[in-house]
Amino acid sequence: MKKIPITKIDPDVFHLRGIAEGSFSKCLESPCGRSKGDGCCWWGVSVDRESYGLMKKHQKRLDAFLPVPLDECFEGTNDDPEFLGGGAIDTKVRKDHWCALHHTDKRGCALVDFVFKNGLPHRMIPSACRIYPLTWERGKLKVAKTIYKNCHCLLDQHTVDESFFESHRKELEDIFAIDPQAIERAKKEAVAGGPKHKALVSVKRATPGAALPRDEQPQQSDVKKTVEVARP
Repeated sequence: MKKIPITKIDPDVFHLRGIAEGSFSKCLESPCGRSKGDGCCWWGVSVDRESYGLMKKHQKRLDAFLPVPLDECFEGTNDDPEFLGGGAIDTKVRKDHWCALHHTDKRGCALVDFVFKNGLPHRMIPSACRIYPLTWERGKLKVAKTIYKNCHCLLDQHTVDESFFESHRKELEDIFAIDPQAIERAKKEAVAGGPKHKALVSVKRATPGAALPRDEQPQQSDVKKTVEVARP
């Protein structure tokens, strides 16, 4: 099973605290972003070609679960080798500003819900969603540029002492072929110096319900082509 190679790791990855219950466990409780929460679902996502293939394999059942049929949720493709399957396809962003895969009648992602409830492979979920608030680029694993200040992944009461890398290691190692030396180098650099990422530096000031500064909010210009979705 081919994986995405990682040869460098930003030390801040080891300053980000982990969530004991694993991926998505606290997302539905988090007040992140604007008042509705689910701040990371605002921009849509680039879906790994392999993930898309798994969605198509289960499309008949999945269509009944999604807000709109699967074929209406995507636009544009690329052959970026840094995605599982050697390419990606972008989700559309709806007129209500959510990713096309987001539920319309409740919080959370309909695709993630479908995968978890049916015991399907996690590789059906886009890699970018599985490891957020981490991301990767050009062989380097790092902390995502934007993390909402009231995201549960930053708050002491929802995190554990081990790093996010360790608490999500199973997911990371399913997606990436990580150079062991890169892990050790990043750990040493993390011990030697404090965090540099703005959200991690200010984490002690983060409180539930804290407003996101205006300059960090998604702007209308960031919203891609939209798809009409019937409201419940």
